[in-house]
Amino acid sequence: MTSGHHHILWGAVAAAIIVFFLAALGVGAITYDRAYEGRIFPGVHIGMMDVSGLDRDTAVARVQAAVDARLSQGFAYVLDGSTATIDATLGATNDPDLSYPVVEVDVPALVDHAMHVGRSPSLTAAWSDRVSGAVNGGVTIPLTATIHEERLLDALTDNFGAALTLMEPPRVVPTVSSEGSVAWHVEDGRTGRVFRAAAVMDDTAARMAALDPAPIILTMAEAAPPFTRDDARRVIPILDAALASAPLTF
Repeated sequence: MTSGHHHILWGAVAAAIIVFFLAALGVGAITYDRAYEGRIFPGVHIGMMDVSGLDRDTAVARVQAAVDARLSQGFAYVLDGSTATIDATLGATNDPDLSYPVVEVDVPALVDHAMHVGRSPSLTAAWSDRVSGAVNGGVTIPLTATIHEERLLDALTDNFGAALTLMEPPRVVPTVSSEGSVAWHVEDGRTGRVFRAAAVMDDTAARMAALDPAPIILTMAEAAPPFTRDDARRVIPILDAALASAPLTF
């Protein structure tokens, strides 16, 4: 057999091997897809919970049970040695319609995200997710929560109000003499003491994400007046000019 025939034969064998390999990959991919049809691919976690192989309803039920168990514990906050626990849902205990959430988790949306892992329209992205899930330590979807900041801060104020100080800006105050002349003096403002709202939000979200009931240590910040006494004094000439140009009664 000539060298040319050898090359043709080996070329045909190589082509057959490639075709067989690609066909095997295709069959394997189809088999893998069918094996996990309607179920979450291996290695996928929502927060700390492994939801591999679960169908949507089962995953929602399992994750919701864990989330509800954590929410039912409320969130404990510590300030200056005092502890208060804020319920995840606040309101009238005898009228659920008047209740409102402080911390809530959209479990179905998280599970839908988990179902989507490995199912991207892009085959490259889909198989990258599948390989990451099966081989590279898994794919983790953060257990994100919605924290209603104003409601939470209001509840914390109800419990720790004595530790807070209201910020007050300097004030320009008139004194009217018996002859009707006006003198101005400036009263000092006051620096407030407030919760570090961003830290409260971040720490609460982190406790929820980890299903961790550990207390949250509150940190405080100073709220300085938006202007100084000197700034307030600069207004006095404007006030005097206004008095000179228009009759005003005090």
